[in-house]
Amino acid sequence: MPMVSERMPTRPGLAGIRACVIGPDILHRQALLAMFSALSIEAASADDSHTFLSRDGGDRRGRVARAMDIAWGTRDPSWMRYVLDAIDASRADVLVFHWGTLPLADIVAIRRARPALRTMLMLLCFPLALSAAGIARQNLVLRRCLPGIDALICPTPEMAAYLERRVLGRHRTRVGVVAPCWPDAVRPTQRVEPGRSRPNLVYVGRTDLSGKTVHGADDIRELMGSLLDAGIELHHAYSPETEDGHPNRVQFKPLSNLQLMEGMSAFDASLVAYNLDACSRTDRFDLTVPDRLISSVLGGTPVALPRHGYAASKSYLRDHGALVTFSSADDLHRQLSDRSRMAELKDVAWEARNRFVAERQAGALGDLVVEVLEDAPGRRRTAGAWAGGRG
Repeated sequence: MPMVSERMPTRPGLAGIRACVIGPDILHRQALLAMFSALSIEAASADDSHTFLSRDGGDRRGRVARAMDIAWGTRDPSWMRYVLDAIDASRADVLVFHWGTLPLADIVAIRRARPALRTMLMLLCFPLALSAAGIARQNLVLRRCLPGIDALICPTPEMAAYLERRVLGRHRTRVGVVAPCWPDAVRPTQRVEPGRSRPNLVYVGRTDLSGKTVHGADDIRELMGSLLDAGIELHHAYSPETEDGHPNRVQFKPLSNLQLMEGMSAFDASLVAYNLDACSRTDRFDLTVPDRLISSVLGGTPVALPRHGYAASKSYLRDHGALVTFSSADDLHRQLSDRSRMAELKDVAWEARNRFVAERQAGALGDLVVEVLEDAPGRRRTAGAWAGGRG
């Protein structure tokens, strides 16, 4: 199958637009830049304040300081000089912030310094909290920052509907859906032969359960145990917490995201699951598409998801064609044991990879950019800048 490298036809209203992507240098940034390139939009990038301040021994701002930053905007002068210089050099018309709500304080600060620029926030995961109080707090914080945000980019219609119902209220902030993706450049091109005939899964989620950022939903050892006991060979990254000597457990050394994708086509399916019983609220898992699912799709493997819950992930996989849902470990073992069906699903999954690359998702982003720029109150675009100046 040919690589997806052709540019999309320039959409009406996009000619001459420039963008600046602000956030950590991760695959999500590369995906945004790939989408803009496919749209023939010139785009630059810059680090958010947390990434910038973490270069020299970590971001030392405490919780109180972070809360004040969200209220008043990021106040670190070195980052402000850096990011405003980058924005001005890019001659950007629109700024796209990514990595959840972490950039909210940055948006407040930049919007104050450059009020003529349009701003968009990509909410890859929202809400993060797993309790009612935490969700209410995060909704309130996002609502507080909406006056400085012209559009929210959501991964699925489920999150868009949630924001319109629970967060937006009277705010006119636009909400658009752009399927999360990786750039075509990282899509594996070589299919790996299975090499195993018994039912098997690969799990690329967290297993280092003693890590500082781990929460209860990451601990799926009970589910793992039931899958192993059902006779499914389970492959995942090594950690002391999952070392139990089970004969069906196969652990590998931790690998990078790209390394994992290169080998995922060898497995029957990629397991995507969380310990929802450990959460008092599971909104996050019904609204968000986890990175491990994006990697699974681009890796060319079928996806195994629990039959109940995970609405956003199932919506994301609507055009994938190789979803395996299960109600129990024995149910999943029965489905994986149908080797002819699994072979067909693996072929479908491999052929579906190019539907999910960034270049194929660019149209939705382009349409949202046009809407945002056309909606700018009291301003008309002129030669890559906004009439009225940059603040």
